Amino acid sequence: MILISGILHQFKLMSLIEIKLNRKEVERSRLSLIIHDVNMEIQEKDIEKILKNKIGIPLPEIKFGKPYQLNGQKRKNVFLNFKEEKRINELMKNPIIKYNNQEYQISRHNPKEISLSGQMTCYLLIKISKIEDENGFRKILTEYDLNEYFRKFGKIISYQKENDNEIILQFEHYDIVDQIILSDISHTINGINIQIEKTRSIEKGYDCYSIYKFVYFK
Repeated sequence: MILISGILHQFKLMSLIEIKLNRKEVERSRLSLIIHDVNMEIQEKDIEKILKNKIGIPLPEIKFGKPYQLNGQKRKNVFLNFKEEKRINELMKNPIIKYNNQEYQISRHNPKEISLSGQMTCYLLIKISKIEDENGFRKILTEYDLNEYFRKFGKIISYQKENDNEIILQFEHYDIVDQIILSDISHTINGINIQIEKTRSIEKGYDCYSIYKFVYFK
């Protein structure tokens, strides 16, 4: 019995440490952006010039990721590490940079533990926990409840019920989803806990950030 109690205590401590680490990762990610799939020819001085024209100074720390193959071409990601979140929000009002007549998408950095980390999507999967009221009836969250809660982050395009426990919300821009993810992984609405994660469209080939790439948010 003592052994079981000790194991449970250790498991709880490990869970708390994991949550703490995840929160630290989220805090770091809030101060970082990614420029996606950049040509190998682009240098740090080029990024500095582009950023100066877009947001002025001070400039963020600029780091280059490892090269990778994309459609038969070598590409790399560029990581921008800021000291103030307001500078990130300023740049994300227009999350595209241009270089040599090519456009590159910018997104907020997500911890690697996050589903679809490093990928852009307008879809958010909501997992609703099962909670009963004092009479033994299950508490529910309606479409209105979820829309009221999440519209504070940005415009919701569609609501899709997968089952009693899972809902998919489509937002107008991928940055809204990233902001929700970076606000917290778990949320509470009307006393009901929910978990959220990034997900893909059920419509094959749908590319929300290309369709809405000329719509930017404050």
